[in-house]
Amino acid sequence: MNARLLYHMTRADFLERARRYSFLVTVAGAIYMGYLVNAGYVNLSVAGQRGVFNAAWVGTLTGMTLSLLLPLAGFYLVKNTVERDRATGVGEILAATPLSRAAYTLGKTASNFLFLAVIVAILGVAGLALQVTSGEGSRLDIGAFLTPFLLIGLPPVAVTAALAVLFETVRWLRGSLGNAIFFFLWLVLIPIGMETNTVDPVGISVVESSLKAHYAETFSPPPGKDIGSSFSVGPRDNTLKATFTWNGVEWTGERIANRLGYFGVAVGLALLAALLFGRFDPAREGGRPAAMKEPAPGAAREGRRWRLPGAEWSPSSPFLTLVLAELKLMLRGRNRWWTIVAAGLLVAGILTPLAGARAFVLPLAWIWPLALWSGLGTRESQFGTHQLVFAAPRPVAFHALALWTSGVLVTAAAGSTVGLRLLLAGDSPGLLLWTAGCLFIPGMALALGTWTGSGKAFEVLYLLLWYIGPMNHIPGMDYIGTTPEAIAGGRPLLYLGITAALLAASFAGRKRQATV
Repeated sequence: MNARLLYHMTRADFLERARRYSFLVTVAGAIYMGYLVNAGYVNLSVAGQRGVFNAAWVGTLTGMTLSLLLPLAGFYLVKNTVERDRATGVGEILAATPLSRAAYTLGKTASNFLFLAVIVAILGVAGLALQVTSGEGSRLDIGAFLTPFLLIGLPPVAVTAALAVLFETVRWLRGSLGNAIFFFLWLVLIPIGMETNTVDPVGISVVESSLKAHYAETFSPPPGKDIGSSFSVGPRDNTLKATFTWNGVEWTGERIANRLGYFGVAVGLALLAALLFGRFDPAREGGRPAAMKEPAPGAAREGRRWRLPGAEWSPSSPFLTLVLAELKLMLRGRNRWWTIVAAGLLVAGILTPLAGARAFVLPLAWIWPLALWSGLGTRESQFGTHQLVFAAPRPVAFHALALWTSGVLVTAAAGSTVGLRLLLAGDSPGLLLWTAGCLFIPGMALALGTWTGSGKAFEVLYLLLWYIGPMNHIPGMDYIGTTPEAIAGGRPLLYLGITAALLAASFAGRKRQATV
């Protein structure tokens, strides 16, 4: 492999990203994350006490922030580099060069890592500023600060950079399904890391074991007492007034090798991506299409068409015609297994007791069409049909309402059995929140898709909202009604108001697009 070629490819890809507007947004987000660390909204504690803000404690706090939060957001920031080459036609040019598949995927992984390293550097500066201004541990020890910062924070960033390339080289992981799989994969790895030292890319077990050992040695708690530790991001925790001096993790050779091993894992994932990479050859990436039969002499040549049941029916209303067309586009390409799962969720909504159907079946039913919703408002940018769509009559509110209506119909259909049971049970508050959810989800997808031109922002934010609210039964973010507090707490009116604001934002975004 030519190291010089790999270097120039990595450098060119990184510089191309750095010239984008999204890079400034990323830097702004990193600065804000640094502000949260400095303002005390990121807390690490053991037995209700925090460490003195010396170099080791601040470096560990910053490293934990990187390892836990950056991969979850960073994956979606960098998972577009191969697709960009595919969409712009650069991939076809690269495929005609001597560039090997391994060099390509390693170069893309390195570029992803450098992109995320900008956030790492900004948080590093924020961490040093926190230590200097805290007045608790003003002695600046660069080694004590950088060691946990680099060994805890950077390894998961490297793994994330490689996973993003791997997911882009596997056809069925490129889209919404891959985004959702990574989200749940990372959430599963965090508790696994708390229980074992073997599989712990985020480094939780290393820090936790060291903190607990130091606390036990310093304070000598009663035998058998559970020494709890926590890492939280949220409102400033003013209860952590008691402090203790901690000089950091004792980095043994075994621990260092374990952490550095994740860089090897990243290289291995990049090489695995090279094996699966089709080098922009459609026949290799998606399988060879079936041989086309020659038409009979005189037979009309007709392209393959996807048909929606009842598609032959054409409503007289232009609005309904547009809604039907959008529905056909949303459902296009769904395979048999997708339909079987959707049907199974509908049946589960009938057979499961109503409380369980609302608490578990409905959340699953309202995550399954994620790929359908994420396309709302993005097709003009994705397929280059901007000039065609906005040259049509009433392209702003009229078309936006048709897009939103098609999304509402999909949402209502996915949760229809639970909604019908709420109606038959006379549960008016629950049915009202169900209705608000049907209107809110596509409204969120349309607004984010219109303003970003991509479905990725919706997928990430909706997955977070869905996981925190309905799946963890947090009333303040429960737009489905999995908790009695959400149903009785005015949430329907709240989400109806949010939906109205999202629609207004969609109209404004499309008006802006129409004038460009």
